[in-house]
Amino acid sequence: MWVSIVTHRSDWSVLCLTHTLKTHGAEAVLQSEATRRTGPTWGYFLIPVLAWLWVAQEPSYGPIPLLSVLSALFFMFQARVPCGGLNRDGSTLCRNNARGLLLGCNQVVAHRWYNAKMLVRRSTWGRFVSNAFRKFSGAAAAVSALATVGSAFIAAGALLVSTFAYLDPRAPR
Repeated sequence: MWVSIVTHRSDWSVLCLTHTLKTHGAEAVLQSEATRRTGPTWGYFLIPVLAWLWVAQEPSYGPIPLLSVLSALFFMFQARVPCGGLNRDGSTLCRNNARGLLLGCNQVVAHRWYNAKMLVRRSTWGRFVSNAFRKFSGAAAAVSALATVGSAFIAAGALLVSTFAYLDPRAPR
């Protein structure tokens, strides 16, 4: 394992890596590299799990709303999407990556909550949608966010109906 890491790095990074391995241990270094790779995309891994839970023979409605809400929060506040905030000239759009559909980029202070502010006004909803669908990453996050929010509402409704049906004394057991 260590040889494969060394062969793909420059000499300076090999020295830094061996120093890190000596001081922190190999497990911590490899775990942090794995976390860095999957950290910005962990919400996308929940989509197949949700699909599998929905098509199960007897879907359990307990974990479905929880996973749906977690996934929706990821897409709203953490997924990499284009910022789309207006630059100072008023005609070009920001090309930086934003944190989620509702937040903007951190490079420009005025863009921090730009997308959430666009959703407040009805006249800027079209600009928000066009900014979200400007790149594939934004379109994937927007469609996934809509699907997970819908999944959360449907599963929560099914959970309520099944709970009240269970409490009904007339219901068959």
